[in-house]
Amino acid sequence: MKRRTVAFLMAVLLLAGCLFSCTGDQQSSRSEGGSSDGSAVAPESTTSLMLNHLGERNLDGFELVILSTTEEVPFGDIQFATDELNSDPVNDAVFERNNLIEELYNCKISVKYCAEGEDFCTRVTTDCLSGTVDYHVLASGISTTGLAKLAADGLLYDLYALEDSHLRLDSEWWDQQALKQLSIDNKLYFACGDVVITDDEQTSMLFFNRDLIDEYSLEDPYQLVRDGKWTMDKMYEMCKTVAHDGGDGVMNIEGEEDYWGLIGAAFDCYKFILGGNAAMVTKNADDLPVISVTDQHNIDVFQKVYEFMTDRSRVAYWEQYYRWDDYDNGQKLYDQFYAGRVLFFANIIATMNGPQMLDSTIRFGVLPLPKYNEEQQDYCCTINPYKFTCLSLPRDTFVDVEKSTFLLEALAYYNWNEVTSLYYNTTLKSKRLLDESSEEMLDIIFSNKIIDLANIFNWDDCIQYYNQMIMGAGNAVVSFMESRESRMQAGIDQTIELFRKLN
Repeated sequence: MKRRTVAFLMAVLLLAGCLFSCTGDQQSSRSEGGSSDGSAVAPESTTSLMLNHLGERNLDGFELVILSTTEEVPFGDIQFATDELNSDPVNDAVFERNNLIEELYNCKISVKYCAEGEDFCTRVTTDCLSGTVDYHVLASGISTTGLAKLAADGLLYDLYALEDSHLRLDSEWWDQQALKQLSIDNKLYFACGDVVITDDEQTSMLFFNRDLIDEYSLEDPYQLVRDGKWTMDKMYEMCKTVAHDGGDGVMNIEGEEDYWGLIGAAFDCYKFILGGNAAMVTKNADDLPVISVTDQHNIDVFQKVYEFMTDRSRVAYWEQYYRWDDYDNGQKLYDQFYAGRVLFFANIIATMNGPQMLDSTIRFGVLPLPKYNEEQQDYCCTINPYKFTCLSLPRDTFVDVEKSTFLLEALAYYNWNEVTSLYYNTTLKSKRLLDESSEEMLDIIFSNKIIDLANIFNWDDCIQYYNQMIMGAGNAVVSFMESRESRMQAGIDQTIELFRKLN
């Protein structure tokens, strides 16, 4: 993950040299299509430098078209295709990647976006039903406003059942942990990994104020993480130490005297619970969803999260003061962190290089979400389902599965070798974060994603269950679920039945 930029440049130069020195035999082999099973035709093949498992190939000018909704998010406008070099490491690596792959395979890689105000699901549904699909791959969030809805409507291919597919979904350049969690009934309709960047960007974590850690002589959070002692209790203990009002007896999110332990949004309650390895839905031995909200572990984790999330003297979340979509006013809460008056700030990786963080003068660090207790084996960081980008193939005769998957595999494998490390370094570009500990924390955050199917398919709007409880419905999670579980189960059953009907 941390390979140096110089290694990438050397590889590019090597590959470029090979392209100009191909022998007549190599050209002949390419015109014949290489080996029939897609394996490397010879150790000295041009593609053996970076794409050896795909072999040589002539795609006869095939253009892979990706329909994406990622244009407005960081890296979303360049992760698939970019028109020019601009000295940005990731942009330039993608530019070189596409040039090399297009030259190697006689193809074209392009991306298109929905028009302003155009609904992604509506467009794809209309195109599939009317036979007007003019793209091969979909790139969007996996929530019910994105790919999950299309899957539930039967409009996506099962990636595990594709004939003539070149996707090696069991390889490390595909996110194995995510794929295992995203399948239902051993069917997979969306995939992520090194082929995209905006999946990592939408991963949840915590920022912390390093100056306040020093000022209050608190334990080093980095060392707590290393020792397996970074827990919810430890975080809350620190919050209690730092949080205080400025003397008027009232905690004010718009003032300049009050200090907070933790800020975020109501949905962070759900994220913290998932950080405690307590998904609403787990899966049984048959890969089928099972409601687990009322399992004892889940109840225990919820109670602990409920305790600190409702402590209004130390913790503040957006919806306590403003509507969830009141961005102008809501930003006032987040500004408290940028001004240095908050110890912990729950958000996503993409916030790290946002303008507010970059303009702030505070020294900050990054941490995984805390464990429920020290006995929990791994730190778990969940995702923003609305913008966590996955790839799917629409069920339409326009889609050339064989060529499309060939190029997706090439993009994923190449990124794994060269582009991901550059993104990683770009994520760390802020001088306030350039330390080995932060890099170590990002390794943990990225490698331990927990994806709750309830968060993706949102059966009976269950994504709001925890929000409703912390915002007034109380902490009696068992009785709360008793009136809702049958509806949630009906939604799960309907999804399973639909997926089983699809070929």
